[in-house]
Amino acid sequence: MNYNIVNVGNSEWFNFKSDIIYGLYHSLIRRGHDVTISQNRFARRTNIIIGADFLANDPEKVDDLCRNHVDYIIYEIECFDGKTINHRKAFNVSNYKKLIFSSRYVVTPYKANLASYKKAGYPGSILYARWGHFPELSNPNISRVAGEEFHGVFYGLAKGDRQQKLASLQASNSIKVAVLGRLDPHMLREYSLSSARWGLSLSYGAQEAFVNPFRLYYMSANGVAVLCDSTRDEDGYLSIAEYVEFDAMEDRLLEAPPSAGRVIERASAESLFENLKEVF
Repeated sequence: MNYNIVNVGNSEWFNFKSDIIYGLYHSLIRRGHDVTISQNRFARRTNIIIGADFLANDPEKVDDLCRNHVDYIIYEIECFDGKTINHRKAFNVSNYKKLIFSSRYVVTPYKANLASYKKAGYPGSILYARWGHFPELSNPNISRVAGEEFHGVFYGLAKGDRQQKLASLQASNSIKVAVLGRLDPHMLREYSLSSARWGLSLSYGAQEAFVNPFRLYYMSANGVAVLCDSTRDEDGYLSIAEYVEFDAMEDRLLEAPPSAGRVIERASAESLFENLKEVF
């Protein structure tokens, strides 16, 4: 089949979502599909949309897609509760519904999203495909034999409770933690992961409905053991991380992590290629 993976949004978000985009790309190529990738451009093939929440903010574009019967599937990686995405107050849910109602079907890696689409009145198919490991996640720029500069590293959005948690860790006199946000060079992530004892996956608060698997699998696939304080994990993604309550995080960062080989072995047990077979 002919697919086009289209990321909707600015170029910055393509970088942030590159692990997801290329996870789909490599897995579908391996299955024998003809796959292209584009940024904000729909092709004359079945488009797999990443960034439907961005697209919902453009009513003219959504109308154009629906009017011209563009063929697309939505791959939803954000939290949809039936009324909004990621608890945004100004989200255009009516336009989002129009977008999903005109899709071929919706795929999500989160069980928490499944009931929300039914609650929103979506009559189509909502397919679940657990995220997993793919060989191309291994990055040669990440070396687990490099010198240790940091006890821990966090990359991503410091939203909600994460901001206070990261400030607390950075203020410690016992540990050194690197924090990479949206304004930092994207490729600095690899150096930071090379020179950190642990990777960090921090809950952003009570509204968190699931664990971010993309961060977990990227770090684990490259031998970086992950400490995580999230408690809601219906999908079982925490099986490749080390759970620790945040109050004990600083002490745990001082301990030695599992070997890189063990971390990689644990992550590679769940194949993204196999998990996507039933949906693409």
